[in-house]
Amino acid sequence: MPVGTRWVGRLRSIRSKLAVGFFALVALVTANTALYSWGAAQRAEAFGRLQRGIERQTLLRDAQYRTEDQQRYFDLIGVLDAEAMAAVPADERARFAARFDTTTAMVGRVAQLTAPERRPLADSLRARTERLGEAWTAFLALQGRDAERALETLYVRADPLARQLIDADFPAAVEAQERLLADLSAGFLRTSRRSNLLTWLGLAVSALIGALLAFAISRDLLAAVESLRRGAEALGAGRRDTRVALDRRDELGDVSAAFDAMAARLDARTAEVEAQRDSLTAALTELRATQAQLVQREKLASLGELTAGIAHEIQNPLNFVTNFSAINAELSGDLREAVHEGDLGEALALADEIAANAIRVQHHGGRADGIVRAMLEHSRQRPGERAPTDVNALVEEHAALAWQAARPGEVPVDVALDLGADVGEVVLSPSEIGRVVVNLVGNAIDAVQERAAGASDGYAPAVTVRTRRVDGEVVVRVEDNGPGLAPGTEGRVFQPFYTTKPTGQGTGLGLSLSHDIVAGGHGGALVHVPSAEGAAFEVRLPADGRAAGSA
Repeated sequence: MPVGTRWVGRLRSIRSKLAVGFFALVALVTANTALYSWGAAQRAEAFGRLQRGIERQTLLRDAQYRTEDQQRYFDLIGVLDAEAMAAVPADERARFAARFDTTTAMVGRVAQLTAPERRPLADSLRARTERLGEAWTAFLALQGRDAERALETLYVRADPLARQLIDADFPAAVEAQERLLADLSAGFLRTSRRSNLLTWLGLAVSALIGALLAFAISRDLLAAVESLRRGAEALGAGRRDTRVALDRRDELGDVSAAFDAMAARLDARTAEVEAQRDSLTAALTELRATQAQLVQREKLASLGELTAGIAHEIQNPLNFVTNFSAINAELSGDLREAVHEGDLGEALALADEIAANAIRVQHHGGRADGIVRAMLEHSRQRPGERAPTDVNALVEEHAALAWQAARPGEVPVDVALDLGADVGEVVLSPSEIGRVVVNLVGNAIDAVQERAAGASDGYAPAVTVRTRRVDGEVVVRVEDNGPGLAPGTEGRVFQPFYTTKPTGQGTGLGLSLSHDIVAGGHGGALVHVPSAEGAAFEVRLPADGRAAGSA
C-alpha cells in the first residue's frame, strides 16, 4: 500500500473510512462557507463605504446646485426697489425658505455620513450653510418692512457666506469627496478581488484535499474488490484452488475470509461430486449394457415366440400334405390292384379320389409356401428404412403374424379387422411399425387369454384392430375385452421395465420400445385411450409421413 494511503488501511471498518471521508467533507464545506462568508462581509463593508461616499457626493453636488440657484435668486431680488421687494408673495418666500431648509438638511446628512476623521470639515460646511440659511431667512423676514436692513442683511451677512460656500467650500468638499470616492472604489475592487481569490483558493484546496481523500479511500477499497473479483472469476473458471487471502481488518477482510472458506468447501464438495459422478457413470455404463442385453433378450424372445407360432402354423398344412400323401400312396396300391383285376369302375373311382387328394396337397402346400414367402418378405425389410406403405395391408399382415405367434388354439380368440377405406399409404418404416402392431396385438391376445382362463363359459375373447384417417393423422387402434389396466398404471406402462404380466412372462420393454419407435422415430404418438371394456391403445402417425427430426 502506498505511504499516502497507508493510514486508510489502519481503519478497522469501511464504515469508519466512509465516516472519516464524510466528516472531512463536512469540515471542508464548513471552512469554505466561513471563508466565503468572511469575503462576502468584507465586500459588503467596502460596498457600504462606497455607497455612502456616492451618497455624500450626490448630496454635496445637489446642495451646491441649490445654493447657487438660491444665490442667483437673491442677486435678482437685491436689485429691486423697496416697493418691488414688498410685492414678492409670502408663499413664494415660504417655498424659498423650505427649499433652503432642504439644502441645510442635505449638508447635515453629509456630515452624518462622513467618517469621524473627516468630520471637522463637514461640520464647518454645515455651520456655514446654517448661518447662510439664517441670514437669508432674516432677509426674507425684513423684506417689504425695512428695505434698508434687508439689503444690509443680504449683502453684509448672506452674500459673503454664499460666495465662500459657492466659490471655496463646496468645490473643495466635492473635490475631496471625489478623491475619497476614487479611493473607495479602488478599495472595493481590491476587497472583491481578494475575497474572490481567497474563495477560489479555498475551493481549490478543498477539492484537492477531497480528491486525495477520495483517491485514498477508493484505492484502498477498489484494490480489495478487484482481488475478490479476480478470485470469483478464477473460481468460476474452474480453478478450485483459488484463494484471495486479503490481509485486512475491515468488512472486506471478512468477505475475503468467507470467500476462501466457501472456496475450500466448494473444492471439497466438487471432489465429492466428481467421485459420485464417476461412480454414477460406471453404474450408468453397466445399466446401459444390461438394458442392451434385456432389449436383445426381448427381441430374441419375441423372435422365438414368432418362430414358434409360425412353425406351428406351417405344421398344420404340412400335416395335411403328409396325411394326404400317405392316403394317395395307399390309394395308388389299390388302383394298381383294380387295374390288374380289370375293374375299370373301381379304378376310375380310385383315380378320382387320388386326384382330389392331390388338389388338397397342393392347397395346403400353397398355404405353407405363402407363410414362408411372407416371412422372407418381412426379413428383407431393413430396420429404419422408410417407404410409402399401405397401412391397411401392413396392419393385416402383422396382425395375422401376431395371431399366429400367440398360438390361440388353446383358447379361441377372434382378431377382427376394421380397416378404413380412406387410410391409404404413409411413408414409414414397415419393419418398425409392423413390430409395434405385433406387440400391441400380442399383448391384447395375452390379456383376453388371461381373462378367459378364469372366466365363465359365457365369456368370448375378442381383439379388434381398426385403422382410420382423422385430422391429418392415421390412427391404428388395438382394443380388447380383457381385464384392462389396473387404476393408476396408465401413466407407467410406457416406462422401461414396467410390466403388468406375471413375473417371468414379460420384460417390460415391449411398450417402451414401441413408444420410442412411434414417437421418436416417426413423430407420432402411442397412447392408452379409455375403453368401455378391457384396454385400448392407439398409434397416431402423421399422414404426411414426417418423422421426428426430419426436414
